[in-house]
Amino acid sequence: MYNTKALRQATRRIQACAKERKPNLAIRTLADLANQGIQPDRIAATAVIDACVQSSKMDLAENVFNELFGQDDFMEPDEVTYAVLIKGYGQDIANPKWSKIRQILQVMEAAGLDLTTCTYNTLLEICAVSNDWQRGMQVLEQMADRQV
Repeated sequence: MYNTKALRQATRRIQACAKERKPNLAIRTLADLANQGIQPDRIAATAVIDACVQSSKMDLAENVFNELFGQDDFMEPDEVTYAVLIKGYGQDIANPKWSKIRQILQVMEAAGLDLTTCTYNTLLEICAVSNDWQRGMQVLEQMADRQV
């Protein structure tokens, strides 16, 4: 069941948890929705993943992603969901997790998701903060090739 007002309020609380770097509270807020019989949506679920990412808890972000998006087609991730994960894997500016990022990009393409400026801007931001201008140029070339 969808209770739009309760869902919006919970999503705002989850987003506040992300800003305050409280991923466990964000997870509890999402779980409380389910306990009330309200089905969370992709926006709320992505906000929980973002709370984990902003707290540099990538293992937790992966677990939440797999729980919400990896079972029985409960929800389908969208480009924003994947971009949040990509952002998380790029947080270590000295050593972005490019192999994980490549895996996500491959999953997105296999799922038929077109990469848009949402994904490319996330990639370019990682390249900029990690001072990887060569990879940044490759991303720009790919954008031009795909007319993004």
